[in-house]
Amino acid sequence: MSMSLFVILALESEPVTNDLNKASKELGYNIEYSDNIELKEQSGFLPVVLNSEKTGVEIYSYPDSDLPEALNNVTDISFSKPVVYQLSFGENPMEGATAFTTAAILCETYDCVAIEGEGGRVLTLEQLKQGAEMFQE
Repeated sequence: MSMSLFVILALESEPVTNDLNKASKELGYNIEYSDNIELKEQSGFLPVVLNSEKTGVEIYSYPDSDLPEALNNVTDISFSKPVVYQLSFGENPMEGATAFTTAAILCETYDCVAIEGEGGRVLTLEQLKQGAEMFQE
């Protein structure tokens, strides 16, 4: 079974994995992304090392107009031309931890909204951190 998190960022925010690695260190996360990958250009598996273990997450980006219909009215997005990053993972707990950790880093670093794909709930930063921890237990 596949699950997804959706992270919606303002258009002017175009994260590169080098930026995420820097933020990870500053914020105290133990995750390292492959160097110099523009998330907006990434489509598919993004390899990472989380807690010294090789893993990754499926990541896709698209305009907010392509957000799944069930999630369109979840939150009032006040960004100008936002970009959606979909973080998808399967049953592997490390991939789930990677998705939640990545969403937390994005939300701590950029102006964003995170939405849980199954129920359409807006997630707080604390909920993203708790989700990452839950997958690592």
